[in-house]
Amino acid sequence: MKCLHHTDADGKCAAYWVSNYYNDKKSEDFIMIDYGMDIDWLSKIEENEKVFIVDFSLEPDDMRKLLKKTKDVTWIDHHITAIEKYNDFETEIPGLRYNGIAGCVLTYCYLYCMNCGKKDFDPETMPLKSPWATAYIGDHDVWAFKYGNDTRHFKLGLDAYSNKLNPTNDLWNDLNNNIDFVNELIDDGLIIEQYRNAIGTRARDMYGFEYDFEGHTALCLNNVFGGSEWFTDAIHNYDLVWAFLLMKDGKWEYSLYSEKIDVSKIAKNFFIIFLLLRMFLFVR
Repeated sequence: MKCLHHTDADGKCAAYWVSNYYNDKKSEDFIMIDYGMDIDWLSKIEENEKVFIVDFSLEPDDMRKLLKKTKDVTWIDHHITAIEKYNDFETEIPGLRYNGIAGCVLTYCYLYCMNCGKKDFDPETMPLKSPWATAYIGDHDVWAFKYGNDTRHFKLGLDAYSNKLNPTNDLWNDLNNNIDFVNELIDDGLIIEQYRNAIGTRARDMYGFEYDFEGHTALCLNNVFGGSEWFTDAIHNYDLVWAFLLMKDGKWEYSLYSEKIDVSKIAKNFFIIFLLLRMFLFVR
């Protein structure tokens, strides 16, 4: 078996549930992947091998290449722009695609509540069965914050363990089975938040700038860590906040967040945005 998963906590947690369900602890079976990464993932997959794709999507042409190698593909994702690319795809791919519920929660539901797709998905009841660590990660990833500050603080506490979050690490067992450990991370996250907010405010004041994009007011920040949290309370004063970073390979990475508008529509025009922002930066 192989599992392609996204690079963030949501993707790693989703891959953990695949590892746990199939009792697969071989790290080489789990391939971390992100959009724009140059990874020869296809060569790592054997003929007719079982493949899971969680919290991530392949471009349709890449999916066609994969399906030529194996038909045993399960795709679980929640990113609406990726899902819509498959509206007219010629092959029905098993799995679960649902906008608004994070990849880790969908993966848990598919494997443990739906019996690998043998039962229909109930978005109202099944996600509630996921363990607290998975629920908090999912709540943060889709920006729902149903659990309020507990979600924020848990994610910050979890970030302190970021180098141990590969899907086969036993830490995931503790996270999803030990509520005391989860609560400790929430307490740790409160302290981390206080420090981050102080640094974020300073970074915003020193490196942030306002930008008008197609009538939307935006606060932009050149920030190595990205994430809307670094904008602190200023996020409430703009239509969107926009973190960007120049990578060492010369490529730009962008993150858009908003409480008011659907940024996925902006992401569809990503290439145009890239050119506009580069021009703006050079002019400044």
